Amino acid sequence: MQRLFIGIKITCPESIINLQEQLQHLLQRSTIKWVDPDNFHLTMKFLGEVESHIITPIIQILEHLTPKFNQFVLKSDGLGTFGKSNNPHIIWYGFKENPILSSIQATIEKTLYQLGFESDDKKFSPHLTLGRIKFLVERKELAMFLQEQDHIPDHYKIQNFQLVESILKKEGPVYKTIKSFQLNNNN
Repeated sequence: MQRLFIGIKITCPESIINLQEQLQHLLQRSTIKWVDPDNFHLTMKFLGEVESHIITPIIQILEHLTPKFNQFVLKSDGLGTFGKSNNPHIIWYGFKENPILSSIQATIEKTLYQLGFESDDKKFSPHLTLGRIKFLVERKELAMFLQEQDHIPDHYKIQNFQLVESILKKEGPVYKTIKSFQLNNNN
């Protein structure tokens, strides 16, 4: 069994890394597991534990649907949190909705359902996880920081997505790309 997801590797500019470092400094009394910037990715579909004989059909499905989609640009949509406002559990860097990304994600969701993967009932929210909060001390400081960061003008050219194995280790996950899927360059 391999723990898999389908996602987009995001190579972040210094601006996001700087935001994460500012948050680390601001929230240093809190217990937060910060994501290594080398591991930043946008998850389109978490597959979970997958038996090895299912991997080839997944790859074939993704290879079949990839030519239907063009490369696109993601635009940043600032910082935010998941969870209750007084008790967040994830700090994220979000992206504005993009019709191509939404279509790719919905197609993956629908197609893999036919292979027996559960559909995700939550609305797709494209983001990078910056940190996972275990215990938050500086609630007010975090809320103020998030309000101050309402416009981050970064954008990212997305040319491909990947089927990735997530290997959980004590020091943090290691991501190994099983296969990358190139989007059309018809822009």
